[in-house]
Amino acid sequence: MTTETSGLSTEVELEPAEETPKDANVELRAALKVEKAKTAEYRGELMSTRLEAIGLNHTKGLGKAIAKEYDGDMTVEAVGAYAKAEYDHEGTVETVPPEVVTADKLETLSTVSESITPPPETDKDKEITDKMDDPEAGRTEAVASVNAKVAQFARENYPT
Repeated sequence: MTTETSGLSTEVELEPAEETPKDANVELRAALKVEKAKTAEYRGELMSTRLEAIGLNHTKGLGKAIAKEYDGDMTVEAVGAYAKAEYDHEGTVETVPPEVVTADKLETLSTVSESITPPPETDKDKEITDKMDDPEAGRTEAVASVNAKVAQFARENYPT
């Protein structure tokens, strides 16, 4: 902002206003609105799957009515019970029984597991396992190798 007084111009810088509680409330309300929208979307998706499980479509007819007015537990059983109590709808609640393990399946599994054999052990594998059993053996080889390289470096760079 520039003001002129008798030919002199002075510039005054305005500092940005501090955030007021009113501004903070506006931001919080906007964030709350976003969270409510996300919750409603999630609830709609959940209700859609629950209604499909009892044989209803959430976009038309009885399914649409239940989706709009139901505000309880979001399990298939609870939605099905509500549909039966309010609208006398006998839904088809599909429950999948757990898989029964029969003797034939157990026999097949044991046969397959017995037929799997580990690869044969090679000399290199034996060498590695020996080093693992005796960590000092591997260490002495490494130390000897480093000492040999240091000695070679010394001979090449510092002749006597």
